[in-house]
Amino acid sequence: MVDTITSFVVSRNTFREFVRMKVKSQPFVISGQEHLFGSRVSDWRDWHCSYYAKRADAGNMEGDYATVSASAPLKYNKNQTGNGTVVITLASTAPTDSYFLSYTSAQNSWYLSNASATGFGDSGLPAPNGTWTVTFNGVTAVITPGSIPFDTEFNWVFNTFRTTMSSGIKPNEIDLNYVNPTTGY
Repeated sequence: MVDTITSFVVSRNTFREFVRMKVKSQPFVISGQEHLFGSRVSDWRDWHCSYYAKRADAGNMEGDYATVSASAPLKYNKNQTGNGTVVITLASTAPTDSYFLSYTSAQNSWYLSNASATGFGDSGLPAPNGTWTVTFNGVTAVITPGSIPFDTEFNWVFNTFRTTMSSGIKPNEIDLNYVNPTTGY
């Protein structure tokens, strides 16, 4: 189980195993004994499991296969009022970063800023359909209000993750051989 604030999980595991065979129907290891029964019938074999996951809308983790992706936005403060939605889309150039999407009731607008403090984007007033759109740093957020208005300083937080692998992909796989921790392959 992953906590609700985790944005991304990267897991790269390498295993080195061999096959063991035993003719009798007893277990390979007998409780209380440190002796391993059976015979090794193969050479050692390297294999690996590699996966990438991101926080989904329901707070659970889902597979992450995109070169650059965003975690599902999370309310920064659970006591905030407002029940609208936000949809995040990313340009292929969006960097790995943490983002804050903040509502200011005095201006009736949203601000999108990053943890790197390189600037911010301002949505301005809502469009005629009632939605706000704000773009900054290759990240676009479209905010749709719900039946309960947003309170001042309502905040969502989310993260973006961009692979640095030369292939441009995040390998989600189980395969033979080991994973090189430097390249991910």
